[in-house]
Formats: sequence, C-alpha cells, structure tokens
Amino acid sequence: MGHETELRQIECLNNRQIYRRLMQLIHQATHQLFLVSPFIDPNRPMLAELVAAANRGVRVELRFRDLETEKYRRTRWFNALADVGVRFCEVPRLHSKIYVIDDRLIRSSMNLTRSSFHTNLENAQVFPMRRDPLFAALLDELTGIERRARPVSVLQPRLPFRDTRCPQGFCIHCARSIPLNPKRPYCPLDYYESLTTRAPVHQDWHCHQCGERTEASRAHPRCEACEASSSAPGKILRWSTGRSA
Repeated sequence: MGHETELRQIECLNNRQIYRRLMQLIHQATHQLFLVSPFIDPNRPMLAELVAAANRGVRVELRFRDLETEKYRRTRWFNALADVGVRFCEVPRLHSKIYVIDDRLIRSSMNLTRSSFHTNLENAQVFPMRRDPLFAALLDELTGIERRARPVSVLQPRLPFRDTRCPQGFCIHCARSIPLNPKRPYCPLDYYESLTTRAPVHQDWHCHQCGERTEASRAHPRCEACEASSSAPGKILRWSTGRSA
C-alpha cells in the first residue's frame, strides 16, 4: 500500500510539459537546486529564474560533462550564474539528466539546452525525494555522480554584483535591485548581454541610482538629479570593489 501511494505521486511528463514544470519548480524553490545535465545552454527565462533563486538564498549547483568546461567558461550564462554564487562541477562521461528541486527529483531525457526545451522530443518523470527502496536506484545514481564530480573554479568578478556593503542601485535596463556602481549599472543578465549587444551610448530606461524611469546608458547611467546630487562618484566605485576610500 505504501508503494502504491508513492507511485501515485509520480508525475509523467510529455515533451510540452517538461520545460514548463521545471520552470515552475525552479520559481518555487526555497532551499536547493541541484541540476545535472551533460550539456547546458539555458534560454533567458531559465537563466533569469536561476539568478533569482540564487539571489533569494537558494543553493544552486550545476553538474555538466567535463569536455564542455572550457567552452562554458566563456559564455554569458556561466558568468552571470557565477556572479550570483552558483557552484559548478564537471563530471567525466556524464550522460544523466537529473534535476533536484527541494523535495522533488526530475529524471528526464532533456538536457538544459534551448534545443531540448523547444525542439527535441523528450520525456520525464517527477518523483518525491524520499528515503524509500522504490527510489534507491535514483539516489544511488546521484551519489555516483557526486563521487566523480570535480569542482570548477570560477574567477572572482572584478566588480562584484553582490556586496552587502554597497548602497542599493538599480539595473538601468530592467530596474532589478543591484549594488550601486556606475561602472557596472546592469544586473548580471543584462550586463553580459550589454558587452556584445549594447554600445556605451545605447538607450536604457532607468536611473541607476534612484530607479526612476529616465533615459540612461552605460556611459550615463544616472538621471540629471542623481548626477547633480552625487558629490563623490569615485567613492561609490571604491566601496563596491572593496577598496578603501
């Protein structure tokens, strides 16, 4: 009878349901996101949810195939996640796709890639995470992956996005709350996009200091009122980089 109850809690998902359910669980996560996928290329909505989860204190960890490590180090998504404290490990010969979100485990054929989300034919099952003989094989698989996992070192960002000593600022593109730093007036998502798609004079829509709707750019991130009231803009930058004023 106990196993019948557990079986009724298993969700079987078709191709159209997997991505939607995974995004829902990531959005609702409160303490852990443990994502195992040989290949990773998240779209912008998923990247935004992972960054948001890390920013609200969820422990986010990614495991991927070791042959992809050097390529991933150069991607915008890797650096955006590294900037908010996501931890990465490489695993030799990894082929499993397992996603643990709080007390749910998704065993799927789907990689965390855009083609898997929207093009490939995939399937998945969502299990409750319990110490039960029915799920022993899944837990053993996770244990085996962790034994072979090797941490991937991440260089500390030169101008960090997260610093509790910094006064609050706003992303000039989307108005998310970030440390006040005129040299980096974007949130992690928009910053790495700005490096390749936005010129210094590209028009954005929010003041970096007060968050009000205004014309802004990487070269001129603050509105006229905030610019006039800032008597020592250099002090903000030294504070945000951890240097003494």
